[in-house]
Amino acid sequence: MALIRIEYKNIQDIRDISLLGMSFKQYMKEVVLQFKKMNSGKYTLQFFELSDGYETGVDRAFTIVEKNKVVKGRNKQNELKMDLNVQTVQTQKYQGVIFETEKISQEEFDGFKENPSILPVNLTEYDPTFWQGHTIIEPNQAIKNFKVDQ
Repeated sequence: MALIRIEYKNIQDIRDISLLGMSFKQYMKEVVLQFKKMNSGKYTLQFFELSDGYETGVDRAFTIVEKNKVVKGRNKQNELKMDLNVQTVQTQKYQGVIFETEKISQEEFDGFKENPSILPVNLTEYDPTFWQGHTIIEPNQAIKNFKVDQ
């Protein structure tokens, strides 16, 4: 018997903090892990999907007073009162597909040096030659049509 797929979804809020008119709530956490059997008989990760949902907000009254220190008998010149009520909802989703794995020795793992000279590349439009020589999933039409207007 083997565990091939794990799916997790919370049924209640994970975090809910509200203090002095500021609030934060993590209301969603979904995890999907799928494993496949290798030729060695062991199982390895084939697919993962992680989803998070957050809600943040501010519900607070503010008063800004500009004081006039020159005129006697009156110590406030201008006053601004406002009620601020801002709320945001954010969801994030991460997905990964592992197509092939390669076993390495402990010496190779310990001797691996990270190359910090590789920098991220910002593309302003889809370039079909960017992933030349790599195994990738065929991009959909939305990715092919991607273009940043500057």
